[in-house]
Amino acid sequence: MRARLILGGLVAAVAAGGCDRPARVEPAPDRARVHAVSAVVPDATPVSAPVGAAVAPVAPSAAADWERFVPPFDAPTLAHVRELFARGAAAGLRPDVFAKLGDSITESGSFAQDIGHGWYELGAFTELEPVIAWFRRRGPRGRDENSFTRPSAAATAGWESGQLLEGGDRSPVERELQVMRGAFAVLMVGTNDAERGSAAVLATNLAAIIDRAERRGVITLLSTIPSHHGAETARAEARAINGRIRALAAARRLPLIDYHAALAALPSEGVSDDRVHPTVFVDHGDTRAAVFTEEGLRYGYNVRNLLLLIGLRRALDAVGAPYASR
Repeated sequence: MRARLILGGLVAAVAAGGCDRPARVEPAPDRARVHAVSAVVPDATPVSAPVGAAVAPVAPSAAADWERFVPPFDAPTLAHVRELFARGAAAGLRPDVFAKLGDSITESGSFAQDIGHGWYELGAFTELEPVIAWFRRRGPRGRDENSFTRPSAAATAGWESGQLLEGGDRSPVERELQVMRGAFAVLMVGTNDAERGSAAVLATNLAAIIDRAERRGVITLLSTIPSHHGAETARAEARAINGRIRALAAARRLPLIDYHAALAALPSEGVSDDRVHPTVFVDHGDTRAAVFTEEGLRYGYNVRNLLLLIGLRRALDAVGAPYASR
């Protein structure tokens, strides 16, 4: 049986086929809304993309079609990532654990959790199975939790970037990194900064978050944010924020997941009718955020989950982790 998500409440319903699957719990405030975009291939009208960003493929047939949005590491980035990994290993960080840092788009049950529970459909991307197995095998609370499924203390609806740092050495970032003790962190924040803050302040805060991660030997995978479909001021600030994130990843020699660029050719740029949160694939009333078929990859959360796996694989390959041998 599959659980059906009804916005505003959680109701279990019986669907034909499938397996026993607990319902996803999604608190109502500032959450990703289920938005069933018409399942059609976008027309050939060009979609403007950020300067220097690749245009998203419409019908990918292999992971290589999407890897352009997680650029290969240049020599300085490779050296930096390996140096951080060595320091983290010496400090006892776990190479099969990552932390999630961000706002509601990271806190959402549609990000990563389906992967961790085994509710995924890889389609043409079967080469990512060893990455999933590597990060599913362990979490801070044993086998009942893993990096994908853990509710992060450093990802909360409505947060601006500065709120991840509140409390200094007892900040959400510090507490989550301490609990996870993982070699990696995935950081995406900025949507609320676009509404209430500025790109300049966000860049300062991101640098401070990276500083805290690197003092521990943690490798940060930086992600751009979706387009903002609200007021023009927020739209412009979101564009500036994405520019800052790309520049910061280059300057700090860190992996970049260019989520914004990957969404460019999706219907409504992969953004739901709330103008902020990504869309998600719904199959007969069942929210399925880790379906990586051609149809599933017309939706924002599905694309984010795919890019997460590609980014983690790049990082594992860079540091020589033996994930593929398991």
